[in-house]
Amino acid sequence: KKGAVYTLRGGSPRSEYRTDPSQYATASAEKFVLNTSSPLYQLLRNSGQYQLTVELQDDLVCDGIECDVDTVRMVKVDDVYYEFKERPCVQLSFYDDGKQIRARSYKDLGSMCANPNLAHASEACCREELFRDVREATKVTGETYFYEGERTTYSTARDRCVNAGKDLC
Repeated sequence: KKGAVYTLRGGSPRSEYRTDPSQYATASAEKFVLNTSSPLYQLLRNSGQYQLTVELQDDLVCDGIECDVDTVRMVKVDDVYYEFKERPCVQLSFYDDGKQIRARSYKDLGSMCANPNLAHASEACCREELFRDVREATKVTGETYFYEGERTTYSTARDRCVNAGKDLC
């Protein structure tokens, strides 16, 4: 989208703007890799002359995996990473039909209410009739999620789970 800002992180996928689990930066973590045919890839790569900060002057047409996600956090362009910097204070504090979300592995943190129209959580797909499935909802790369730390809207998460033959837990 026009006005989106990407900041060069060099060879490290570690976020400067978010507190992410350390496993997001490991070599085995699923990364969001842009196709070389992507207009975003071309803009960020800038013929190999990587800029520290890039602000989109126009809306860009999505390409490949970009069309399947609600938002990006960190994108890989060749061997370098750019981090998407969200605009502060542009989301409404009050909304209808809130959905309960919680951290996947930190049950003691409790839960909170989130706007289902914003990308604030990731999917948790299971078969509700199986108690163990509910407790151990699995993520399937390329099917229920596309990169570590991906956040989706409620409807995207639900659609991905249904397409995988499961329920949204």
